[in-house]
Amino acid sequence: MILTSCEQVKSPSIEYITKTISERIASGTYKNGQWLPTERSLAQEFGVSRATIRQSLDLLERNSYVKRSTGCRPVANRIDLSRSQTGVRRSVGIWITSAPGDAGSNMVFHGIQSQLDGDTFRMIMASPPRSSLAHAIEAEAKFLKRMADENELDGVILWYLGGNTNIPYITKLREHHVPMVFIDRRPPAGFEADYVEVDNELAAFKVVSHLIEQAHRSIAHITNPETANTVQGRLNGYMRALRSEDLVFRPELVISGDFFEASADFNDGRHLQMAKQMMALPDPPSAVFAVNDYSALSIISALRTIGARVPQDIAVAGFDDTERWSPGNSFLTTMSQPFERIGEEAVRLLKYRIDSSSVGAYRHVMLDAPLIVRESTAKNLILS
Repeated sequence: MILTSCEQVKSPSIEYITKTISERIASGTYKNGQWLPTERSLAQEFGVSRATIRQSLDLLERNSYVKRSTGCRPVANRIDLSRSQTGVRRSVGIWITSAPGDAGSNMVFHGIQSQLDGDTFRMIMASPPRSSLAHAIEAEAKFLKRMADENELDGVILWYLGGNTNIPYITKLREHHVPMVFIDRRPPAGFEADYVEVDNELAAFKVVSHLIEQAHRSIAHITNPETANTVQGRLNGYMRALRSEDLVFRPELVISGDFFEASADFNDGRHLQMAKQMMALPDPPSAVFAVNDYSALSIISALRTIGARVPQDIAVAGFDDTERWSPGNSFLTTMSQPFERIGEEAVRLLKYRIDSSSVGAYRHVMLDAPLIVRESTAKNLILS
């Protein structure tokens, strides 16, 4: 069940001013290629300061509704809205990544698909190869370039991997007036956009706090080298939970490995090496929090291979709750990501941009990931 959902927006005055000016540009009230009124006259009209007008113009410029040159008034840059007025089938690009053996991406797509009427929308879907993160980022760049060249593209939903590398390609989409909604992870620093995610830090804090409540004082964290805010947020939540109980942070218990290209059978040799590394420490951990369920299930398999029992010898918790879609009884304690809801919310934000041609403040939707306690962290199941 989703417990919380919030949207963070800028000043209502800026929201209203940018929306009003963009509508005037779209309707031709401010003719394409002609100067807008002066900052002074706009400030007087809207009853705000010139500083507020400048912030609104900054937002309009970032969304390519106006063009500005030093020492000159902004020039209207009209976006062609004819397609939205003729009932022509719209096109939406969808880029979704996934972990090996992870049904979460399928559920995100299911949520997207449930909100896009096939008679109204045409979906152009792609996903990265699992060969390596570098190859995936390269494939993402090709997808973004293809979307920028797509005739009359109405929007894009991105499970973005490219960090700073692919900023030129998302910038090109914005220059072509294509709305974008980022899912699971935020857009790169300095590039504002709508996005949908879970509160990764809070969720990680909850699951590690659960391990602490089970009397674990030496807790390892298995992570990966990605710089995405999802990965960093889960690390921050882990450290925050330790601090909350005055537990000493041990750097050797944060173990990182790049599993992007790993197989889905949970028998990857790198996890076996991790398990051996952890259990060979002078003071080995009694519990593990993994950055996702794939790594959690893989480390459980590896621990069992070297003779360690879960949870009797070491407890393990993950993040995602992908076992809910697997046959048989679920075993792993985890944080349950609302994947389908993420897809639904992404479409809601995208439709808002498409239908209103809005350049208002970007919306940030943050969803809750509830704690699901199962047998991997307790001999006897403790109900949450």
